Amino acid sequence: MAWRPLPSPRALKVLLTPVLLCLGAGALSSCATKSAVTAPGPQPTLSATTFTSYDGDHFPYQNWVPDREPTIVVIGFHGIAGASTDLRNLGEYLLEHLPGAAVYAPDLRGQGNDPDVSRRGDIGHPREWFNDAYTFTRLVRARHAGA
Repeated sequence: MAWRPLPSPRALKVLLTPVLLCLGAGALSSCATKSAVTAPGPQPTLSATTFTSYDGDHFPYQNWVPDREPTIVVIGFHGIAGASTDLRNLGEYLLEHLPGAAVYAPDLRGQGNDPDVSRRGDIGHPREWFNDAYTFTRLVRARHAGA
């Protein structure tokens, strides 16, 4: 094998700079996180007769609230074949006999008075009920933070 002289430092710099830049860029690109910017989802809200849940769907609810700020808030959920109006007796009873109590009762997704009639009797996953219940509870707690 014939002896070859090493390239000059300037020649090494010219030859190696693009190679090192490519290697560095490749190494750094593996450090980057891949995240997509998504638009903010719907804001849950509680109006006088309906609430907007975590996914933007709207559901009716009933409430029996005293004239003054309640000291106790009961959130009642109806059964599978029920509706929020099933809690009327409890709401009226507590208003009369426990004046500081408020009762809230939402209609559940796929049940009761769900505005999406095609969904009644069926939901995609039980997690949807839990998410609706959590959202509704959070909204009521925010409205009556002192109770």
